[in-house]
Amino acid sequence: VLARFGRIDILVNNAALFSKITMKPFWELPVEEWERAMDVNVTGAFHCARAVVPAMQKAGWGRILNVASGTPLLGLPNYLHYITSKSAQFGMTRSMARELGPWNITVNTFIPGVTKTEVERPSVSEEKFKSYVAMQCLKRMSTPDDMAKVVTFLCSDEAAWITGQTILVDGGLNFV
Repeated sequence: VLARFGRIDILVNNAALFSKITMKPFWELPVEEWERAMDVNVTGAFHCARAVVPAMQKAGWGRILNVASGTPLLGLPNYLHYITSKSAQFGMTRSMARELGPWNITVNTFIPGVTKTEVERPSVSEEKFKSYVAMQCLKRMSTPDDMAKVVTFLCSDEAAWITGQTILVDGGLNFV
């Protein structure tokens, strides 16, 4: 990106493996599954941020958006590795925001709600999607466009005064 465009303005850390994770009580979970969740959701975001920050510092501007999950707010059983890895993003975001603020680089966490996408379709039944909608304050399934609008805002100049925050966009399924 630097070679082609000469700058890096935005990083969205949007790694996910929810539909491919092993669901087991944590005491039965293979250590390799724990490490994979941490590698994808925490270590991957760390390395990506480290790679782009020097260019953002040089420019005196940047946006880093870590995409987390609402599952840490629920504490679901059999997902300890996934929930812990996504929870780590909250603290990572806050620390990065404090460290990068002097360069006008904002860092936030975005928590998308349940959205019917090609990735989630195979792993979530239609009945399960309906049960999520029933629990939400807003009684419809979110669309990818609902999520994209918030991401676009958080990465824009209009969100220049928002940093270190966790933004939950799930139609009122959870409250922070």
